[in-house]
Amino acid sequence: MNESVKTFLHMAENAVYRERNYKKAIEFLKDAINLDPTTVRAYILKGSCEIHLVQYSNAVISLNAALNYDPDCVEALLNLAYISIQVGDYEQAKDYVRHVLNVKKVSDAYEFLADIEHVQHEFNNAIEYYDQAIQLAPGSDELYRKKALCLGELKQYKEAIRFADLAYELNNSNLRARDLAEAMTDEYFSRGRGFWAGLLLKLQKPYLQEKLREEIRLYEDVKKAKKAADDLNWDSVFGIRTKAYFDSQLPDLVNTAKKNGKKLSVLLFDVDDMKVFNEHYGHACTNQLLGFTGEFLRDSNKKKFPA
Repeated sequence: MNESVKTFLHMAENAVYRERNYKKAIEFLKDAINLDPTTVRAYILKGSCEIHLVQYSNAVISLNAALNYDPDCVEALLNLAYISIQVGDYEQAKDYVRHVLNVKKVSDAYEFLADIEHVQHEFNNAIEYYDQAIQLAPGSDELYRKKALCLGELKQYKEAIRFADLAYELNNSNLRARDLAEAMTDEYFSRGRGFWAGLLLKLQKPYLQEKLREEIRLYEDVKKAKKAADDLNWDSVFGIRTKAYFDSQLPDLVNTAKKNGKKLSVLLFDVDDMKVFNEHYGHACTNQLLGFTGEFLRDSNKKKFPA
């Protein structure tokens, strides 16, 4: 490989890995290929850039060009398998992956096979392939998360929780693994094992504790808001519902009575001499009297009509 080709490859790699400018990288790679059409690395990198740009037809041409010079190029074969999966040609993808495995046992190959089985709802097969991939790449959090997904599909929630936990322990930024662990925990305990058992398990998981605290705070806020709204519907002196509440309920009561063919009564009454009572005994006693009146109405309201 001459120095000019190396320079173009280096500039292309900078454009990809530092700038994420795939179009710019492709132009450098074209220059490298023009100088030396046998540069396999240039074809592979060009194909990868075209995949990022979802230019799958161009990527296939580039990657096949790499295979012309190196028929057993693992990276080119895996990229072609990825494209086949994206376009739904799973049999072609499997052929590429089997070719890879004949050359070299790599975790990505088993992961692709597992992904295909997962998409086709062959969850047991997918788990076997994920296990083989994990043996080759035990530090891959995504492999554990994907296996947890398959276990969840098979309703093996306890194992799904364990593998989702492992994924999150390996990579604390993998929020999908954390959310999956929580979802599997909720699913596991919603199926007959009880709310409190699920809550206890959540409290044992440090990464779920803060989210649990958020849920509790939200629950308390909702309770307070409901209480505040409900308080507005109660007369603090009478201890019964306000006129505003009565006005809001009356249309529904009328419609229900009409629908069921029943009569609806509205009782109106007045407390005599309230002004004289208030002037003689004062506001405190008057409020107490009104409270007794409200209590009488509530006790007389056996059927719990709005009052």
